[in-house]
Amino acid sequence: MKIGDLVKIKNIKRMFEFPILNNVGVVIDILETKFDTEYEVRFGHERGWFNLVELEVLSENGQKKK
Repeated sequence: MKIGDLVKIKNIKRMFEFPILNNVGVVIDILETKFDTEYEVRFGHERGWFNLVELEVLSENGQKKK
């Protein structure tokens, strides 16, 4: 997953935190530690941090995922 990728929340609990239509957002930042990688995602005017298992990549840098 890279900055600019379009993603969708696939974790039901996190969907309730971000009740945006269809929950599609864009990755705007990445925080890597030696234990985990977190992705900052913007949904409209909201943003939040997610781990890889909470997100599904829909397109990479604006191009549909094959």
